Amino acid sequence: QQQKEANAKARELLFESIAADPGFARAVAFMGWTHLMDSTFHWSEDPQASFRMAEDWARRSLAMDETVYLGHTLLGRILMFKGRHDEAVAESGRALHYEPGNAVSLNSHALQLVYAGRAEQALAVSDKAMRLAPYPPPYFYFTAGYARALTGRHNEAAAAFRNYLKRLPT
Repeated sequence: QQQKEANAKARELLFESIAADPGFARAVAFMGWTHLMDSTFHWSEDPQASFRMAEDWARRSLAMDETVYLGHTLLGRILMFKGRHDEAVAESGRALHYEPGNAVSLNSHALQLVYAGRAEQALAVSDKAMRLAPYPPPYFYFTAGYARALTGRHNEAAAAFRNYLKRLPT
């Protein structure tokens, strides 16, 4: 419930930010993420409409500024959910082109690689994301565990998933 409320508050603040600066492409991308969260966690009345809004905001942000890594990571995630895995990998790769040392972009790229069936490659990217994030968020551990499980590193996967669960908000 707290995360749902925080997401709604973030959207409210983003609306204010975009109203103050309509060209703020990063805020536009963040707005899309709030809609994707609504869709993913079924916080909205119509998750499919939220999903479509997320894609619209992602494409708007990139039309405004191609260099906004958040727009690329968002569009990559949307394409992944649509089952368009090669396109998702390419999109998350574009995020890395603009922000090569960004741990969030790296983790997102690793997840796209996992879903594209390239778990071995995902493992290296996920490990790099973990090294760059001094306090990785829980979902980094999920990606690391998923890549490890799919590459036969089951004990390492179990440890990563335990870390994921331990870090989830209560």
